[in-house]
Amino acid sequence: ELNSPPRRRLGPAGQVAGNGEEEGVDDEAVGRTVLARHGRVGEEVDRVGDVRPAPGAGGPVGQHGARDDAGPAGHHPGGERAGDRGGAEPAARGARGGRLGPGLRAGGRAHERGGGADQAAGHGDGRPDAHVPVAQRPGGARLEALHAAAAAGAAAARGGRGGGAGAAVEAYLEKEMPSYTHFQHAQPVSIAFWLSHYAAVLLRDTTRLKAAYDTTDQNPLGAGAISGTSFPIDRALTSRLMGFQVVHEHAMDATAAKDYVWEATTTAAYVANSLSRLAEEFILFSSYEYRTLTMDDGFAMGSSMMPQKKNPGCLELVRGRCARLSGYAAASLMLTKGLPSAYNRDFHEEKELVIKSLSLVNDMVEVIPPLVASTQINETRMAELCYGNFGNATEVANYLVAKHGVPFRESHHIVGSLVGELSRRGENFSNFDFAQAHLRAKGIEAPEDELRAVLEPRRVMLSYNSRGGTGPAAVRQMLDDFRRQAADAQATLDADRQRVDGAHSAVRALAAEIKAVQSADDIGKLVEKHF
Repeated sequence: ELNSPPRRRLGPAGQVAGNGEEEGVDDEAVGRTVLARHGRVGEEVDRVGDVRPAPGAGGPVGQHGARDDAGPAGHHPGGERAGDRGGAEPAARGARGGRLGPGLRAGGRAHERGGGADQAAGHGDGRPDAHVPVAQRPGGARLEALHAAAAAGAAAARGGRGGGAGAAVEAYLEKEMPSYTHFQHAQPVSIAFWLSHYAAVLLRDTTRLKAAYDTTDQNPLGAGAISGTSFPIDRALTSRLMGFQVVHEHAMDATAAKDYVWEATTTAAYVANSLSRLAEEFILFSSYEYRTLTMDDGFAMGSSMMPQKKNPGCLELVRGRCARLSGYAAASLMLTKGLPSAYNRDFHEEKELVIKSLSLVNDMVEVIPPLVASTQINETRMAELCYGNFGNATEVANYLVAKHGVPFRESHHIVGSLVGELSRRGENFSNFDFAQAHLRAKGIEAPEDELRAVLEPRRVMLSYNSRGGTGPAAVRQMLDDFRRQAADAQATLDADRQRVDGAHSAVRALAAEIKAVQSADDIGKLVEKHF
């Protein structure tokens, strides 16, 4: 069903993303994609905003983008209706100023049609309940895909495949590295602790994605223009036909509720923000000044002038696109802030925001598993940096409190003076004799074994086994918890997919037998057979 041509990706391992600093990477990676996961496979979107029938998908496009071969009983696409004066419109359209933007005409937008019963939705009020699924269905599909991709990113961060950083997080449980606050050395932590925190972040994002999906996955069909209908319709049946979880009950709310747009775009922005922070850290750590990570060439760009350059262009685009997604989220909130209840024409702008946001962030999150799997960690350099800037000074102060009864205010001063003396000498805590002599001068006799335990970064890191800490036992417990969370999230995702795929298959089977229908009773029997 994904009837789209090949497109440039952000740069998976083994594929150079671009050739020059000036050229960059194709910034419109969305390309042409199918608008819906089922039921609307015949309509494509080009750069998200100009929808047209795919080759062979239904009849030709008539005036105002309405197909000439479709329409509900009693409705004639070329005839008169609210906002539509038939054949007089084409000439009048030019006088009004023609097209207002990509896919936007004075009379309506092609992709505001839902097909069939939604033919009237292109003009005036029409069928506001049928407008909504045009963004909800593809939005839900992209949220589902993003959920799966974020879960894959979390899996890579907690220990995935390949020979790089994500090969087995457990292998780094006892390997030390410096942590940073304010871009300054903080305390020694394990490499496994640092990597696995991305798993925690992305798993939390999957929880938000599921919540956004559930809000999106409510069926508005049957709400009508605002107040329902006098016809004896079955809204539960249309929910099953389209694979929705539930019916969106209140008719006025169903035609006006845009919280699914807010949740979809803001959740996409949250995920993008998580990825942007990861990208920034990988960019910094792979620089010459840090030299703690080496990224695969597939995530790098060269320079047309400087032959030595290996620029992290792929991750710079991940970081930069976060700004665009934040803008889409803000736009979705501003779009509705001053609107009265029920349907308004402003809502037609939602579709581009939802589809563009989710398509863009899905491209971004696909980068993470191969990035983590292929990145090499310089363990020796990380261990070396741990000694360089007194990252375990806090534990020395804690030791004076716990073992020698020194008030923390005083121990803080003592350790601070020790750090100052060593800094002026151009040395660090590896000068054990000087540190022991300094404490002795302050009236503190520290046994060698005890003092080495708090002066050596690796031993300090191994001792932090409080819940959520960086010690091996604490990290192992968190990794087990993450795997359980991931398994639960996967089961939920599988259930959602099974429901939608089941509806899709049933509708196709029903459609295959529709030619035999002679009466309303035949339709009822056919629906009962498949649903």
